[in-house]
Amino acid sequence: MEVLSLKRFIGGMDPEKMSTNVLRFYNGCCANVDGNKIYKIAGNNLDVDLTTTGVNGRDPAYPLVNGSYWAPIVIGRNSDDEPAIVMTGGGGWSEITLPSGYHFVRKLPFGFVYNSAWDGIPNFHLSYWPKPHIRFTDAQDSSPWIALNAGTASTWTDIAMAGWLPDAARVVHVIASARYIDGSAGSAYLRSHAGQPTGINVGSVSPSSLYSFVATHIRVDSLRKLQYKCTGNARLYLQVIGYDMTEPS
Repeated sequence: MEVLSLKRFIGGMDPEKMSTNVLRFYNGCCANVDGNKIYKIAGNNLDVDLTTTGVNGRDPAYPLVNGSYWAPIVIGRNSDDEPAIVMTGGGGWSEITLPSGYHFVRKLPFGFVYNSAWDGIPNFHLSYWPKPHIRFTDAQDSSPWIALNAGTASTWTDIAMAGWLPDAARVVHVIASARYIDGSAGSAYLRSHAGQPTGINVGSVSPSSLYSFVATHIRVDSLRKLQYKCTGNARLYLQVIGYDMTEPS
């Protein structure tokens, strides 16, 4: 008889920002990392406060500072398997501090970068849970959402996205705008890696067409970087508006 594996199963347990430092995880259930046991948030939702450490707080090994990355880990109490959550900045299991009396259950496919410039936990809208797209609801054409301002590089040049994307995100959503300054017409390009010698044209400009823009999403590398270059007198501006959680959890 074949035994059903529920690996990676999640029903509910989706996150929502409640305040600068508090996330709520709604009622639901999930399988453990082996897929052979179900853990359920029964009755009340779980609120996690990043200003506290331990159960339904943050991993004490990581300070709550601007630029810190946070991901939720479901844990179970050793005595009765009652679930709780710890937010951690650690990537692998060995980098996570378990509260006394608790064991690992699983990671949840969510994470964010903490920054006081966008009120600690960013304001977000979450779609497609549990393989989510996170949209920054405060994103606009100004700081702190601008990843590149009037880029002029004529050869492929890195753009760091780690300031907006958590470690388990590999697709960034951007608004790319090319602008004409003076001189010859030109174009702006993005690419994910060196295996794309041409890249993707995200805007062409000229004396008769001074501005061009496109909203797109693009893969970043494992260090959360992508690359750009410009030809002619094009200048590239990049605004970050969201990201996809794409790494297995």
